[in-house]
Amino acid sequence: MEGKRSSKQGLKSCRKDFMVISDNRMLSFSLAISVLGLLFLFIFSGMLSPKTVALSEVQYLSEESYISFVGYLGQISMSGQYVRLDVCDLVSSDSCVSVVVLKADAPSWLVEGDFISVTGTVKEGVYGRYVSVHNEKDISPM
Repeated sequence: MEGKRSSKQGLKSCRKDFMVISDNRMLSFSLAISVLGLLFLFIFSGMLSPKTVALSEVQYLSEESYISFVGYLGQISMSGQYVRLDVCDLVSSDSCVSVVVLKADAPSWLVEGDFISVTGTVKEGVYGRYVSVHNEKDISPM
């Protein structure tokens, strides 16, 4: 019986020690966690910005690369729920990249011949390599 009492008293003293955290100690702990979180965001924010590339480089990039490029809009075609844009280089009209966007997310202002900036992810599909755009804001006029 005495062993049970001493273990209960030990638990109570541990609880009291845990509950008695000074305000300064709590402030220091929360400040350290906040600084570590900001440091984490700073380090990994560089991975979130797209890599600016030339149109001719897109075919050599690995799949899932997050990129940004500029060019003029050569052709617009719709198939099913997607809109396919052929974005071409100003210097060489032979160098074009297919950009795929959901019909609901495609900007309505697009006209063939527009000079645009595109941000998206490189994908590989049945019809070859293309850039997948996630929303309307990823295509902007220049």
